[in-house]
Amino acid sequence: MAFQAQVDRGGCHTAILVRDIPATVAFYRDVVGLAVERMRGEPSNPSAVWLTGLQLVRADDRDISGNGVFEHTGLCVRNLDEIVARLRAHGARFDQDVTHMGGTLRACFVRDNEGNRFELYEHGA
Repeated sequence: MAFQAQVDRGGCHTAILVRDIPATVAFYRDVVGLAVERMRGEPSNPSAVWLTGLQLVRADDRDISGNGVFEHTGLCVRNLDEIVARLRAHGARFDQDVTHMGGTLRACFVRDNEGNRFELYEHGA
């Protein structure tokens, strides 16, 4: 059998860059009906907000011409170290090596063969 990533579907998301994060949170929360799961930064103007299946990242004055508003796709996995070893063996480009993000959460950011950014993360025990 071929190698298979053990994806934890409960944490998968797509991240987009936004200029007005409070207004965008209100749209996805109040109009679309997505629940706010957590925030990073000041509650009045957070740097990132995770809603069900979606992450909003405050862009401020960032140049987004390179990839538009798409920031990354996130995949929550249960075998992060195995996947990272395979990516390294295949010469993948890492934007961020595996880093402890607080608590038991570890994550890394990688580019696919087309240059799209994706995050792999794992909640430890």
